[in-house]
Amino acid sequence: MRWPQRLLLLLVVPLFSSQTLSASAEFTHCTVCHGSLAQGNASILAPALTGIEPWYLAEALAAYRAGQRGQAASLDLPALEMRIAARAIPAEQDSSILQFLDQLGRQPCGQP
Repeated sequence: MRWPQRLLLLLVVPLFSSQTLSASAEFTHCTVCHGSLAQGNASILAPALTGIEPWYLAEALAAYRAGQRGQAASLDLPALEMRIAARAIPAEQDSSILQFLDQLGRQPCGQP
């Protein structure tokens, strides 16, 4: 899928889905690219989010929002998409999303 279609999906897909993770409704916005279990999607260069330190994810989200990552001049299309996505998520939701991802990363294999 080309990046304009992915961007359109990101903007059109509602913030809830059949794969909504009950532990964090805020995370559903992220599932469009990163998957319902934050496993990532290599075909669109969306990395897995589990197993990454929460402080790093917090800094990355802040950098995308501030325009320090995903700049148009870089031609890094996945980063451009992430910049748009990060700006669509209220910063107040970051802590619950990061806590959810941290807990998800601690689940034994096969235990969503």
